[in-house]
Amino acid sequence: MICISLYFDEQTNERFSRLSKKIQEFTNVSYEIPYHITLCAGYQNLKLDSVFSSFDIEFVSLGILNNSICVFPIIDASLYNAYKVAQDTIDEQNCNRYYPKGKIFSHVTLCKHLTSKQLSDVFLAIQNNFKPFKGKVVRCSITQTNPYQELNIYKLKEGD
Repeated sequence: MICISLYFDEQTNERFSRLSKKIQEFTNVSYEIPYHITLCAGYQNLKLDSVFSSFDIEFVSLGILNNSICVFPIIDASLYNAYKVAQDTIDEQNCNRYYPKGKIFSHVTLCKHLTSKQLSDVFLAIQNNFKPFKGKVVRCSITQTNPYQELNIYKLKEGD
């Protein structure tokens, strides 16, 4: 599968890392993929014809998605534009079923493949420690999954 994803600055990644370490205290499960938001995913070669500027992003909620612990951002105009640019590169019939064209469920995975008990224990332990925070998107990348490999990296320029 090929994805177009957003990546964050060092300070934002450090916030995610602190949350992930807290999760590891309860699960001994580590998540080795760089923190990111997947904009689109499919089964074709993807190419970005235009790239947007870097932008601030606000993470406001912690939650469970299937067997994963995730952080959820507000979808503002900048994040929506990034989705639009990325999704315009993919044919609808080639989309991964979890990332259908025109649909957005924005999240950053902190840990996955947890049991029901681990999910419950972790969520109870970290929910009170989570506070909304602001971060910064600084690059976009086209990646291949399984094995994870960055195929094309776009360092985003500062916005106006």
